[in-house]
Amino acid sequence: MNKLEHPRGEANRFQAFMTKSPAGLRPDFVRFYILGRIAYPLGFLGHAGFLGMFWLLDLKVLAAFNIISIAIFLLAIWAHNRGEMLWPVILTLFFEIPVHAVLATVYIGLGSAFWIFFFTNIVVLLLVPFVPRSVRVTACIGFSFTLAALAIFSFSNGPPQPIASEWVIFFFAFNIMFFASILIAVISSFELAVIRAEDALQTEFGRAEMLLHNILPADIALRLKAREEPLADQHDSVSVLFADLAGFTNLSRTLSAGELVNLLNDLFSRFDDLANKHGAEKIKTIGDAYMVATGLSGNVADHAEKIADLALACRRRLLSFAPSITSI
Repeated sequence: MNKLEHPRGEANRFQAFMTKSPAGLRPDFVRFYILGRIAYPLGFLGHAGFLGMFWLLDLKVLAAFNIISIAIFLLAIWAHNRGEMLWPVILTLFFEIPVHAVLATVYIGLGSAFWIFFFTNIVVLLLVPFVPRSVRVTACIGFSFTLAALAIFSFSNGPPQPIASEWVIFFFAFNIMFFASILIAVISSFELAVIRAEDALQTEFGRAEMLLHNILPADIALRLKAREEPLADQHDSVSVLFADLAGFTNLSRTLSAGELVNLLNDLFSRFDDLANKHGAEKIKTIGDAYMVATGLSGNVADHAEKIADLALACRRRLLSFAPSITSI
């Protein structure tokens, strides 16, 4: 096994897990759902780290609040994975993050960069699809004014529990990295949602293409997609083969619907190969009926001979494929 296959397989499984969402969600809800699957565990891990550091520094108020924060993020993970997205947003964006940012900035000072999480709120809140836009914009303006007031207050008043400058620098670096991780989560979640949407679109496009080419000749299908008008062409002389499978009705009584569809698909695919070899164009298939024509393009002088040769070839192919169908 290639050494790269195992990591690639794990990465694909992880991507499939992260992009999995409840059925029936709108595309914008799916994007936010994927964001939550990344951001809430990240928030839980970050606040668990803050709890240990605040406890070590004997910052009891901040440590106590981070116990509440951890509980909130655990609840958010549980509710979000169940498809409930509103309450986790209210608890985290409108309560935990702004209160935590204010408390930590007031207690430790501006240098610790806890105020930067107001920008997290602004970035994420603007992406929430199920909160009215007016509420989102108003809340973001409110967060901006709160941040400005917090900066003025912190400049005017020193922290009540100052800590060593080494710890201030550490918190500054840690919070910058944590904020960057949130931005990466936002961008990654939207990229995963785009990949998922593109894959689904490509699948549906392939199905539509296959259906279109099964209904119409290839050149007509291309002209239809190009919106060419008129689509009608005039041909002075053509030959048409309309094949119906004798004995098919009796055979269909012994097969399930799936087996019947697979049999017809296999048989008509073989007929398609023969039609291409004999210069014929498939017009359509209806049930067990197969219709092709010659003389529509290319050298049309021998269209009758071509259709006759095709008819005999199809009959031989049928007898070797399904002897229970008596004739064509």
